[in-house]
Amino acid sequence: ETTSSETTSSETTSSETTSSETTSSETTSSETTSSETTTSETTTSGSTTEPIVTDAEGNVYELSFEADGMPKQLVYWSEETTAFDFTNLAVKMYLDVTDKDGFVSSKEFDVTAAFDALQKNPQDFEFKGFGVYAIQVALKDVAAIEKALSDAGLDADVIADLEKKDKVAEGKLADTNGQIPVVLVLRGDASLDNKVDTDDAIMSLIYFTLAMNDSPKEDFATSKAFANNYVDVIAYLPYGHYAADTSDGNGYVDSDDAIRILKYYTMNVVIGMEGTDWSDEGVVGNDVTPLETLHADPLTYEAYEG
Repeated sequence: ETTSSETTSSETTSSETTSSETTSSETTSSETTSSETTTSETTTSGSTTEPIVTDAEGNVYELSFEADGMPKQLVYWSEETTAFDFTNLAVKMYLDVTDKDGFVSSKEFDVTAAFDALQKNPQDFEFKGFGVYAIQVALKDVAAIEKALSDAGLDADVIADLEKKDKVAEGKLADTNGQIPVVLVLRGDASLDNKVDTDDAIMSLIYFTLAMNDSPKEDFATSKAFANNYVDVIAYLPYGHYAADTSDGNGYVDSDDAIRILKYYTMNVVIGMEGTDWSDEGVVGNDVTPLETLHADPLTYEAYEG
């Protein structure tokens, strides 16, 4: 069973005029037929090269795709299998047509159903250490895009030329404008130095002590253990906290988390049983899924002031 993707569009028309800037360009005459289209390349800001399609009447066609609507900067362990929530994901297609007189006709289409995220959960990324990773949204239903463009009045040759230039092709990525980033941390790596060792256990105990004493966040900035690791201690605190909350992912960092980190380090490094998982009986003993609310705010349940 197959279903066709639905698209909706809205249209605006504007004219472009300039009073102080003029540019010149060379043109050459040639014979064309009503079905011929030509392409040229233009360089846009961000140093990406996009093909421009022009038909026999001199109309210039430009397409772009943008994805948005996802929560920003959610935090996960790199090993988590928790599915990303794409409920609010929206992908828009923008079609700009400029005629020979410089009038621009713009249309906007909702093409969300024609796209799909390439990363469904944290494990779909190639983890290269603590940092920001971008979810990519790719075109999966070319036919839906073709239909939307055809319904908008584009000639079949124009659509075909856009496809040849990879403006409309399976796997094409929508521009996310940095709107779908997630932060990945190594589980147990409280110091965010991309390894799990005794320093992480010590730092977890400091977390526990300061939180238990209702210490303000500013105390972390003056703590030698933290100041030696982060340029901006307060900004990095949520990520180190999320990494340290290893034993149960309940939003609190305590002595049990420090113990589990030491056990993990001992099994993998001291004893040499490399590859020992956190769920191993000698470490945590079971699979752990952090509370969903912690992805947006790892400090939700700790008693930090300020």
